[in-house]
This record gives sequence, structure tokens and C-alpha cells, in this order.
Amino acid sequence: MVLEDVKEALLSVLSDVYHGEAPPDSTAPYVVYMEDGTSHSLYGDGCLIAQAIEGTIDLFDSAEYGTLWNQIQVSMRNHGIPFKLNLIEYETDTRLFHYEWIFDIHVVE
Repeated sequence: MVLEDVKEALLSVLSDVYHGEAPPDSTAPYVVYMEDGTSHSLYGDGCLIAQAIEGTIDLFDSAEYGTLWNQIQVSMRNHGIPFKLNLIEYETDTRLFHYEWIFDIHVVE
């Protein structure tokens, strides 16, 4: 599995998907995803054998009872990407609902 798999899973739900940061003129709904680092690794004979990359997915949506958050979860599950829902909040400054997931992709060398 590679980071591109996360992107593909998100693009299967909506087209406004950004890596790292959304452009300043982005309009909701949109998603930003970014890898944060290694969550755990497996070593053998002093070499990296397997690695798990952890990152976040952030959905920004203006719909109070929108279905995109669930569609993203279904897509992640269908693509075999482990995740957990980490945050749901309403941002008063942007007037958007913000959903955040932590994903964990396992990369085998």
C-alpha cells in the first residue's frame, strides 16, 4: 500500500482533494490529507522490513448533516486503509464542519 491509495480512496468520493494544504480560494466541501510520519516499523538484521505511515485526512463541509463523512469512511474501508475518526467540530471562524481521521498505511519494503 502507498500514499497514492489514500488519494484514490478520497477521489472516489469527491474531486476537491488536496495534499498538504488546500488553496486559499477553496470552497467546501473539500478534503486535505497529509502524512505525519512513521507510526511503527519492523526491523530485521538491522534493516527496515516493514513500515507504517500515519497521517490525517480532514474534510471541510458546509452541510450540517452531510453524508460525505460517511462516504469517506466507506471508501477507506473498501480500499483497505485502516483509519479512526479522531475529531468532529464546527469551526465558527470558517463556518464549516470539520471531520478528521487518522489513517495508517502499511508499506512493506
